[in-house]
Amino acid sequence: MFAQASNFQIDKSIITTGPVNVIYHKTNQHANHNHVISISNILKCPSPSQYFVGREDMLMKLLKIFSAQIVTVWSANADVLHDFVRQHLKYPSIVLDASSTEILNAVLQEKVKDQALPPELLLVLENVDASLVEGYSWHTFPDIPVLVTSTQPAISSLASSNACAFHFDDYLDQQVVKKLLGCIEKALYPGQRVVTLVAKGGTGKTQLILKFVSKNFSQFSNIWFFDATSDNTLRASFKEFANAAGIGEDVKNVQDFLARMDGNWLCIFDNADDKEVFLNEYIPSCNHGNVIVTSRLTETSQMASPGCHVDFCDLSKENAIELLLRQAHQESSDANQALASTIVDALGCHALAVSTAGAYIGATPT
Repeated sequence: MFAQASNFQIDKSIITTGPVNVIYHKTNQHANHNHVISISNILKCPSPSQYFVGREDMLMKLLKIFSAQIVTVWSANADVLHDFVRQHLKYPSIVLDASSTEILNAVLQEKVKDQALPPELLLVLENVDASLVEGYSWHTFPDIPVLVTSTQPAISSLASSNACAFHFDDYLDQQVVKKLLGCIEKALYPGQRVVTLVAKGGTGKTQLILKFVSKNFSQFSNIWFFDATSDNTLRASFKEFANAAGIGEDVKNVQDFLARMDGNWLCIFDNADDKEVFLNEYIPSCNHGNVIVTSRLTETSQMASPGCHVDFCDLSKENAIELLLRQAHQESSDANQALASTIVDALGCHALAVSTAGAYIGATPT
């Protein structure tokens, strides 16, 4: 099914599959033209390798980056929080009582479930109890920004980042109010998100991205996979896109098209390892959409949006052992675990080396 990931188009709350027709309007001084274009069957993501294992921590980091932001604010004075929500929030909001799991589930069922919610809507959860921090399935929430208020400081751990966690003393400090409102506005209107993933070759950068997309493709309206190995491969990818879209074949034609295209699209630029390739010349310049860049070049991290750079290291020893045994088609017995431990230590838990060694062991008669 993942091979069809880029065929998914989100229309309100309905996910449909099949060819996607996107209509945009091009206007000049002589005439208006409607161009119906099919771009769903190009530049598809490959399927992730069946041997890719572990890296749940990295997958969670990516999920957190691409999920709707959670902003938290706590104060020992409940009236201060109440006044902030009623007096200072000027955004379209749904305000729910979240003082217990039972109450929260009930109001979500009544007011939110199965509704097509606009992305500019803020979900406000008031009176959140600390027991919900660890005991609630926050990943099941609608994909819209959330403001969490509570009289208990433990809720700060729910914030998407430290910059999204706020605290009022016994009054509404106007400086804190200003920063909090700015954070909420950024959550509502995040702009374009550029995520960079930098590591040496063979660590599994591409496989991590493919695994992430395979598990979360429904978050994106369209997904395209660009080979960023060189200017030639990038131009070829952009030409393929342009031909499918029925626009000019220049890179700028595609950039302008994506800048005009609504939706939460994702462009993946894989293997951007050539210092002579200036990737900024290919990334669309607009205030929406998402970009992921994988690279061996440390300077690539400078392209990332705030909080969107992911440092990617070698496998943990536990994951390296799991990968080796899986590639070697060996059971996870104590004896095999001990032998695998020695092997992965010698290989430095390097993903490519471990995978190759496992495949060799599996193909070699004992």
